[in-house]
Amino acid sequence: MKRCSGPLCGELRPLSSFGSSVARPGGLLNYCRECTGELQRRRKTRMTPIVPIPELEPDLEFDRREASAESEEPPRKRRKADYSDALYLMEIDCGHEEHNATMRTVFGLKIGRSFDADERAKSLSRSMPFVLKVLAEFPGCASIEHEVHEALAAFQNTNGQGREWFFVSFGRAVETIGQVLQRSSKHAVTPRSGSGSSG
Repeated sequence: MKRCSGPLCGELRPLSSFGSSVARPGGLLNYCRECTGELQRRRKTRMTPIVPIPELEPDLEFDRREASAESEEPPRKRRKADYSDALYLMEIDCGHEEHNATMRTVFGLKIGRSFDADERAKSLSRSMPFVLKVLAEFPGCASIEHEVHEALAAFQNTNGQGREWFFVSFGRAVETIGQVLQRSSKHAVTPRSGSGSSG
C-alpha cells in the first residue's frame, strides 16, 4: 500500500494503482492513476500555443471538431502515452520585469522534465526568495531532454551544480526544441503556455 501524494485524493492505495517510473525512488509515481488522469485532463483543457512554430502549431479547427466529437462519445480508456512526462522551460520570476531581465542574465532559463511542471516549479520555489515561472511545457517530450541539453551545451550555465540552466533566449530555446523534435520525428506535440507559479 502507498499513499497518493496527488492534490486530488491523498488516499492509501494498492501499489497497482500507481504507474511505474524508473526516475522515482521505489520505481513508482507519487500520484495514483486516477489523480494522474484528472491532472492530465485539466492540463489539456488549458493548453494553448505560445509561439508560431509551423511544425508545432495546432490545427485549431481540428481541435474544435475533436472536442465536439469527444463530448458525444462516452469516455474511452486513455492510452499510456497520455501519462508521459513533459519537457518544460522555466525562468526566475522576482515580480518586476527589470529584475527578471537581470535574473535571466545571471541564471538563464531552466530546461528540464517533469510529470507536472507547475508542481515542480512550486517545489523548487519553496526554499527560494523568488518563484520559478513555467514559460512553456511540451507534453510527451521528456525523452528529448538530453538531446536538447546537448544542443545547447555551449550555452550551459556552469556556475554552481545545476545543469539544466542555459544562457539562451526563450525563442532560441523553443527553436532548439523544435529542431530536436524534427530530428527525432517521434513526437507530434503542441507546447502549452505556462500558468506560472507566481501565486
